[in-house]
Amino acid sequence: MQTLVVGIRDEGESSWDAVALGVAAATTIGADLVFANIFPTAFDFPGGAVDAEWRRYLKERGEQVLGWARQVAGDPAGARYLSAGEVGSAAGLAELAEALTAGAIILGSASGGRARRMFAGTTADRLFHGSTVPIAVAPQDFHSWAPPRFGRFVLAYQGTEDCRRTLRATSEVAQQAGADVHLITLLERVSRIYGTPIARESESEMLERLANEASRLQSEAIADCPPGVNITMECVRGWDAASAMAKVDWRDDDVLVVGSGRSGLLRRVFLGDMTFKIVHAAQVPVVVLPRSASESPQIGEGTAWLEGQPPVPGERESSSK
Repeated sequence: MQTLVVGIRDEGESSWDAVALGVAAATTIGADLVFANIFPTAFDFPGGAVDAEWRRYLKERGEQVLGWARQVAGDPAGARYLSAGEVGSAAGLAELAEALTAGAIILGSASGGRARRMFAGTTADRLFHGSTVPIAVAPQDFHSWAPPRFGRFVLAYQGTEDCRRTLRATSEVAQQAGADVHLITLLERVSRIYGTPIARESESEMLERLANEASRLQSEAIADCPPGVNITMECVRGWDAASAMAKVDWRDDDVLVVGSGRSGLLRRVFLGDMTFKIVHAAQVPVVVLPRSASESPQIGEGTAWLEGQPPVPGERESSSK
């Protein structure tokens, strides 16, 4: 069975949102949950006495946070609760996810953002630029309206071979989960071409051609998907990614799937310019996938969260349940 790592820091709103996303995702795809509290490595105080005291406090505090997570999540069957000291939360979660061959790392948005919007903190930002497994982030206040399970996978589709593979994998998961799939292609309006202003008629004509081409690519990709999956599609136009995303008819049981930027390292998550805009304009949880290592039909290892054959988790010393 697949494993999802849920990063929790304290009993705050961000951790609550992460727990809600982890429970909904696990219920949807039939995965086990690992709730992880990564506390900072103790300071190297002279003498060692204060350091030992500090370490003891951090471990006890971690156990308290894990106990809170167990209660909030309802102690799902098969769940584990791990606590470990690392230099940083991002490094600790990435190491744990690799050790468990996890399908994804799940986080909540940092405090200070707007409701139903993504606000990546330091941990998410670092994982967004180098994780080998998918990163899923819940929008602000997600726990207040989280569905028991996800009913629709919304895929930001760009017509690349990576997107086609992701769509096929997403469709397989949707088929098993009894969920729908919805493709969206964002078309940003243009006001200049090579620095030269163009007439509104020319811009509209160009957007129409782009929309037709996007629809054609979407239809071709859908034809390669497993039969029996309800797949819909649309091209959304806007002055920018944020305005286009606002026009999508979002559902509370949606989860948005996006690929990494093409300039990132292979098999790593990387937020390119457009991906960054889409993620931060999303009104639902977002899953960012690492790049595939090749253009072959086989799905890259980084898309394990969406694969029909989940990896078997490895072994790691655990604490308390």
